[in-house]
Amino acid sequence: MPKTASDAAPHASNVSVTPASPRRRALFTTGLLMLLGIMPGMGIPGGLMLGVADRFFIAFTGATALRAIGETAWPLSLIITVLLPLPLLPVLSWVSRWRSGGVGLRLFAVLVALSVWGLLLSVVGLFIAVRR
Repeated sequence: MPKTASDAAPHASNVSVTPASPRRRALFTTGLLMLLGIMPGMGIPGGLMLGVADRFFIAFTGATALRAIGETAWPLSLIITVLLPLPLLPVLSWVSRWRSGGVGLRLFAVLVALSVWGLLLSVVGLFIAVRR
């Protein structure tokens, strides 16, 4: 019976594990968020973004866009949920270059960028759906 780990596996010291790059981790996270947004979320993040975008339509036009599109809102919220994490990789690489600013500021910048992206998608999606 071996007494040390080097006796049990003589070639174990030759194995080296290279950590995944931040870009590869962010790409994996983006893909995972896109898949998880459909399965358990069922369009809830996109629906929330549509609700906020509908408030802009009410403020500018005086009418609600969600009521105008009816049942088209459900597939539209699924599409927005899937497309929501797309700018995650570029935003993370942009924020990682910041020399000053702590983790809280970087996280806030990422959340604001994703929120603006989701709101932009929702406004464009509602505009296209209302025009049909």
